[in-house]
Amino acid sequence: MYGYPYMLFDPLPKTNKKDLYNREPELIRFKNSIEYSSLIVIHGLRRTGKTSFMNVALRESSHPFIILDMRGLPFNPSQSDLLRRIEVAFNQLEEKWFSQLQAALRRIKGVSVLGSSISLDWSKEGVDLSSLFDRLNSWAKEKNTKFLLAFDEIQLIRGDKGIIRLFAHIIDYNQKICIIVTGSEIGLLFDFLGIDDPESPLYGRHFTEIRMNNFNETQSRDFLTTGFKQIGIDPPEEVIEYAVSRLNGTVGWLTLFGARCRDEREATKTLVDEAVSEGGRLA
Repeated sequence: MYGYPYMLFDPLPKTNKKDLYNREPELIRFKNSIEYSSLIVIHGLRRTGKTSFMNVALRESSHPFIILDMRGLPFNPSQSDLLRRIEVAFNQLEEKWFSQLQAALRRIKGVSVLGSSISLDWSKEGVDLSSLFDRLNSWAKEKNTKFLLAFDEIQLIRGDKGIIRLFAHIIDYNQKICIIVTGSEIGLLFDFLGIDDPESPLYGRHFTEIRMNNFNETQSRDFLTTGFKQIGIDPPEEVIEYAVSRLNGTVGWLTLFGARCRDEREATKTLVDEAVSEGGRLA
């Protein structure tokens, strides 16, 4: 069974629902929320699978979406920094949606459509983001769909309050756009969004909260047992129990342990300890 195409122990972020373990209630909540919510906040501790969940949830939604990865950006990014990420995200849009969007994008000042890709004018006189999303909202309304705008690890750019003003504009005027954000540093995430801060543009706005919790012992045991079956390893029961007790139900740590076992072609307590040590450093 080694080489099974759907692997729980793949350390890369998941994009296929078959690879995502035990998040069905959260997926249902996400799908339902898209219909009425303008802001969805996905949060949890590091290594709880937020990015994987978001990737799968967006694809399962059947709506057009783009994902902006905020990792690697400065604390207070410039307008051009953000536009570069938006440009990359649009150029990764599914072809069936991109081909339909081309005509709408051509009408936006500072946007050039070049074959199957777009280029944005990063200068101060270039693309106005409010106008960009106003046009996308009109397009989504014409197509009777929602356009999903996702930001992974949004709190990493918490020095930029302009993005919050943009969010407020979208929420107030673009009912066919749904903003999705993920964040690990929960306090910083909500401070940045400012939903409870009277001085924030997002104060009092409705949002849907989806929390990525750690697995309980039963779920952790089943995750490991299923994963080991996929890679053709039959670990001793005492190693499974040791891993369950030490890895604290953190999906990233459980996955890391399983990936190490896959590489070594055996499951040992030493590999559990290595996963705990590495996971601790990441946290």
